[in-house]
Amino acid sequence: MRSRTKAGAAVLSGALLVGGTVTVARAVGAEAPGTSNEATAAPGTSNTAGANGTAATAPATGTEKTAPVMLYDGGLSPDWKDLGWAQRELPKGAPARMRLFNYAGWILYRPKLEGTFGALSFRFSAPESFGEFLEVRLDAPGAASFPRVPIIPELQVRKDGEWSEIVIPMEQLNPRGQPFDRVVLRASKSVGREWVLFDKVALVPLPPELAAALAAGADAPARAVAAMRP
Repeated sequence: MRSRTKAGAAVLSGALLVGGTVTVARAVGAEAPGTSNEATAAPGTSNTAGANGTAATAPATGTEKTAPVMLYDGGLSPDWKDLGWAQRELPKGAPARMRLFNYAGWILYRPKLEGTFGALSFRFSAPESFGEFLEVRLDAPGAASFPRVPIIPELQVRKDGEWSEIVIPMEQLNPRGQPFDRVVLRASKSVGREWVLFDKVALVPLPPELAAALAAGADAPARAVAAMRP
């Protein structure tokens, strides 16, 4: 089900899920952003691409659970960096505001990121004219490559007014269990200049409903997500 807003506005917030029973990578980032698949820009309001530095990541080491980690909730969380190539504003105490025209995107990056990750969850709303425009992926320095996951109706678990909640199992985002240190949200097609808002981006435990569905052998992550719908 597509989310809706009045013309000229779009709202998006996200939450990453961590922990649970899915075997994935333990991510250990380095001190500075690595060579990403996308250009990055300096923190704050920007639409100018910048250059990444170099970084190293450690190999996957087990499946231990990690405590929830907030990335953005009415402001950027400590230790997390605002990168990307979208024109954007990060007002204090409010969702981050993005313009995703020209295939723009936003990157949330944390040096020395550690944790065992189970799924990605986020909430969003966009004008109907945008259609299915958003994709999400992980990233890391060097030669690591991660799938680009399109946000489709099958990944929606619930809707609350203008907000739609999406859950993406890590089986889709990181099927090879590679280390990573950033999350990329971007437009996969040409969209308008309306603001898109992001908020409540967090790394949290895998929802038990999703873990149970995956353990039961759901034949596709989207079907496992469907098991979480009320």
